[in-house]
Order: sequence, then C-alpha cells, then structure tokens
Amino acid sequence: MTPGARLAAAIEILDEAEATRLPLDRALERWAKGHRYAGSKDRAAISARVYDVMRARALIDARWPGASARERVFASLKLLDALPCADIQALAGEGKYAPGALSEAEEAKLDALQPASADDPRWVRLNYPAWLDERFEAAFPGRVEEELAALNRPAPVDLRANLLKTSRDGLLQELKEEGIEAQPTYWSPWGIRLASPRRLRAVGAIREGAAEIQDEGSQLVSALVGARPGERIVDYCAGAGGKTLAMGAMMAGEGEILACDVDGRRLARLKERAKRAGLYNVTTKVHEPGGLSGMEARADRVLLDVPCSGTGTWRRQPEARWRLTPEELEAYGRTQREILEEAAPIVRPGGALIYVTCSFFREENEDQIARFLAAHDEFEVVDWRLQLPEGWPVPAPGKSDYLRLSPASTGTDGFFAALLGRRL
Repeated sequence: MTPGARLAAAIEILDEAEATRLPLDRALERWAKGHRYAGSKDRAAISARVYDVMRARALIDARWPGASARERVFASLKLLDALPCADIQALAGEGKYAPGALSEAEEAKLDALQPASADDPRWVRLNYPAWLDERFEAAFPGRVEEELAALNRPAPVDLRANLLKTSRDGLLQELKEEGIEAQPTYWSPWGIRLASPRRLRAVGAIREGAAEIQDEGSQLVSALVGARPGERIVDYCAGAGGKTLAMGAMMAGEGEILACDVDGRRLARLKERAKRAGLYNVTTKVHEPGGLSGMEARADRVLLDVPCSGTGTWRRQPEARWRLTPEELEAYGRTQREILEEAAPIVRPGGALIYVTCSFFREENEDQIARFLAAHDEFEVVDWRLQLPEGWPVPAPGKSDYLRLSPASTGTDGFFAALLGRRL
C-alpha cells in the first residue's frame, strides 16, 4: 500500500469506529479481515496512525473544532509529524486509493494550525475531556500531569503463566526458543511482559492454555481475592474471565468457581478457555432477575469487578475517553450500587467481598464503599496487603485502606480494589 492509501484506511477505520462505537482494536481487526492484501507493515502503519489521532484528539479538536475523521488524520500529520501542507497535499492526492486532494478550505485550516503549547489548558495537553478535569484532580491531587501523561502512552502486553501447566521460568524459556523477547513483570510473580505485541500470535503457550493475556494489574487484583483450594468463589461480573482463570489456577483446580455475567456469549468463550487451561471447577451462569437466589451466605469470596467508566484502561482504549458522558458515568454509579446490594448476601460470615473497578474516580470507588459500609455494618474494611500471597511485592505499602494501581505509579492498567470482610 502507498502512504496515501494507508491514510485513507485510517480515515475509514476512524469513521467506522465513530459510527458503530466499536473499540478501535475491533475496528482495526474488522478492516484487516476485509482487506487481506494489506501486509503486516501496512497494518502496523495504519494502526499507529489511528491511535496517534486518538491520543492527540483533544489537541486536534481544540485547533480544528468539529473536525471529521479525514480532517483529524490530516491535522495529525501537521501537529504530530510536523509535515508542511504541501507534503500533506501530495499524500492526499497520491493515486486512486489515497483520500483525495485537499480542498482550499482544508489547506487554509492546516496552514493555520498551531502546535501544542504550554499555554494550552491541561485537558488539551493531556488529552481528556474538560468536564473530567475536577475528577482527575480529586483522584490525583498534585499529580494529574504525571498520571495523565502515562495514561496517554501505549500499553504493554502482559501474559500470565498458568501454573497448572508451566512455570514463569518455563514460559520465559519457551518464548525465548520461539524468538520472542520478554521479561518477568515486577509486581506479579505470574507475569511476563512482551517486548512487542506484534509477536503475540506466535505464542504457542496461549493456544495450549499455558499462558493467558492479562495485564499485570489484573493479575495483582486476582491475587488479592485470596482464592484457596477447596473454597467456593463467585465471580459476579466475570466478563471475559481473565480473573476467573487466574483464581482457578490459585485454587489448583480444587473447589468451585461460579462465573456469572449478563452476556452468555462471553461465558461460552470462558468455558472454552477454562477447558484449555485445564480448569474443570468453573461453572457459568447468565444473570437473571433475582440474582443468585439460594446462594445466601454460601460463598467464601465474592469478586465484584463491576462495570465502570474504564478510565484505568484508556491506554488500551484511547477512544473511550471521548465516548464517556456525564449521564453514562451516573448510570455506572447506579449499577455499581445495585450490584453491591445484590451480591453482599451471598458472602458467608467470615468470608470476603472484593470490590474492583478499573476507574480512577472517587464516585465509583471510595464513595461507593463508604455508602455501602454505612448501610451494612456486617461488613468491614480488611487490610488488602495481608491478602497478597507470600513473597509478592506490595504497591504503596502502608498508604491506604484500598489498593490503587495506575500506569504512572505501578506501570499497570489503573485499578481500584477494596477488600471487605463479613463479620462472624
């Protein structure tokens, strides 16, 4: 593909993602399946351009209000690549598969674009919607610049070694033999970080169930649950099941994990993944009205990885910051409160409720826990540090009742976790 054709592909993908609200990675995957002629270098260049546009969208939109996907791509060439307008015009008109020549209005707008400046508002420099500024200041007092800068960088790809089938050292050796560069993660003794995501499909251990793709922060949260062999665990919002599988490995396949979700298709895929991982103690259930009636006070541990704004995953989904609305954030809060109320009775006395989000916002985290505890004196906050397996490093020791992870502080996705014990 010519450079111009790559730009046209990026525009097409951004348009589709906007129209369908598909995650960028899904939109890229769909485009690649429909354009088999595109080589690996073409796909890499197109992907880089798409993500570059999203990681600079606040700047682009501040300089070019109301810009279309086509205009944002051209603006990225000027603002990020510092290309002169004549060079952009040459790319735009480069053959039949290019986006098409710039109009006079587009040329004039590109000529007038000014690069990023220290005088720009913080949300423009750090690429997030202005209406979230106060929330980030509350989440990171005095550290917004550091935290949001890290949140705007590409995320690494981590694997979790499935200890039922291999060891971390064994997996590292296997990757080395496959010519895949990787290194152990710092916080999780299960984790491995790949030097490049491009070799992901070559990892045979994933196909064999000896490794799972899972961010190091998610591995840490999974360990925080403290699942032990023989226990009954409920993963109330299991989703794709990454934490379910990690807990199953901690239990050495002994005991019971009930994985629940509103999406039956996700649970079907989880069952396939569990079988591949050698876990036969995982059962699934699609949520229905009435929750889990008959399960009252029967679970040793209940994990609530609740739906949330997802701000902690913005490195992987930079488009998500532009899709979140105040109304959606309020709706997430209602859902979180409902799930806490539904799940609390399932925990047996002496058991634990683990509340998790991938959000940085107090209204989804500390405020939800405070509200819940005020209404449920049968629960109390438990020191999460004591729950980590022996030998694991402890992020921010002694600083908080709750676990907080972020790209800037721990090099992981952003997470909040509260460990609540049910009194005997």
